[in-house]
Amino acid sequence: MASELTVQQELRLLKDLQALDFELKELQQHLDQIPNQISDFELDLDENQNVVNQARQVLEDQQQAQRRTENEVASFREQLSKYKTQLMEVKTNKEYQAVLREIETIEQRIGKKEDQILELMLVAEDRLGEAAALEKECRQKDAEILKKKTEVQSFLSRAENQIVEVDSRRKSLVGAIPSSLVARYQRISKARVGHVLAQIVDGSCQGCNVVLRPQLIAEVKTVTRIATCEACNRILYYDED
Repeated sequence: MASELTVQQELRLLKDLQALDFELKELQQHLDQIPNQISDFELDLDENQNVVNQARQVLEDQQQAQRRTENEVASFREQLSKYKTQLMEVKTNKEYQAVLREIETIEQRIGKKEDQILELMLVAEDRLGEAAALEKECRQKDAEILKKKTEVQSFLSRAENQIVEVDSRRKSLVGAIPSSLVARYQRISKARVGHVLAQIVDGSCQGCNVVLRPQLIAEVKTVTRIATCEACNRILYYDED
């Protein structure tokens, strides 16, 4: 069947083959990028979680500081209670005055600690609001990232199926072209990174921009043989349009 093809038909098949090869190459390039894209999505998700964890840790540290200060106040109050009990048991005025001074000192410490607790509570309230806002923002970012990840994974499945389908079409096409011409196509494709055919425009090869001989151009226009550029070795074709 392949030997019965005209030169024009062979050129048409070669054009179709090159188009399929470009399609396969583009699909494969997209597929090759997907693992890195998914990895980037995972890193973004981890980064968002780290932001949330840090905000929660800042809030927890603040709350712990508040609890420590509250425990110190409770301890001071226990001491204060003991001193007040002791105040009722002293026998001399000197001892009485000494206990009063201790009571006054502890009450001052309690007052300072309570002021600190109030400040810590206000800061903790701010940290709580900041943490809640960050969590909301990160949830929104996560939703967008997961949506993109799902789209990429869906594309991966479609592209893999498409590659199988295009590759099947390519095999059928290769089977319709003379084996010697297929081998020639593959040699040029390897040397020219897939760009096997080149159009003649204004007397020049569009593959390498070299001006072609008039006789060669005439042969390509009349489709008398599969002709190649003498400079880049690409298969030439002429398009009236």
